[in-house]
Amino acid sequence: MKKIIILIILIASLTTFSFNLSSNNIIISKELLNLSDSASGGIYIGFNLDNILDNLSFGINYNDEEEFFTYQKVFFKKVKLKAGERNFGFSIGYYNNSIILSTEVKKYKNDLISKSFSYSYISVYKGGSEERKLSLDKYLIPTIAKASVFTSSFNDVINNNSVLNVGVQLQRYITIPFIISKSDLGYSLSIPIGIIEDKYISGFFSYGILNDGSPIFNFQTPFNKDYYAGIQLKMNNNPNFIIYLSKLNIDNPFTIMITKNGGSFFFEY
Repeated sequence: MKKIIILIILIASLTTFSFNLSSNNIIISKELLNLSDSASGGIYIGFNLDNILDNLSFGINYNDEEEFFTYQKVFFKKVKLKAGERNFGFSIGYYNNSIILSTEVKKYKNDLISKSFSYSYISVYKGGSEERKLSLDKYLIPTIAKASVFTSSFNDVINNNSVLNVGVQLQRYITIPFIISKSDLGYSLSIPIGIIEDKYISGFFSYGILNDGSPIFNFQTPFNKDYYAGIQLKMNNNPNFIIYLSKLNIDNPFTIMITKNGGSFFFEY
């Protein structure tokens, strides 16, 4: 019954929601005070669904927003266009007989040669910490190179999962695309046998080799504008894998990562 009540409160509130498969942490925050046109303050409460009273956290938070603009000439007039946005959050509270400090930054920005999105969350408390990252940077430098860098990671006292894919294709001399990766499986270098997203090399099928000499299959694809999905498969006598699905959106980013030994998940709304 307690869990049902908690879920009802979660749905009915303006929330920031985070959850990982091992510890089931949920944080609910509520804006209470507008400090300026772009800043606000509020309170939050967090708990573990398996042991609510012993793992209760609460505190205050601060949030502000900043928008980025660029100017272009249209029919001899200078037009102001939104080029990006940054949201910053800071909180201080109490957790497990300790002060807990947390920061969060969400940002996207587009310009002539690059498009970027990033989400990062770090909390530190006595005896542990939690860190989440999700980002995508895409570069297109005419006649020189095109590239993409995708990162997703979750790290706390229980879980440690991560994926990094760097796709690169030079526009001169050696023009064969290649993928450099780092994940729970190790470091790898692979060559695409198929390109799904050609403009920035952010979607591909590739085969390569891991740092321990094992073959690896690497697949990543964008879909529905904000989503990326992929799988890395280690192929040897002791096979392993990591599967991931991410939404790269400043309003509600999320990632789920599944491995042979478990996985992790975070979501924010």
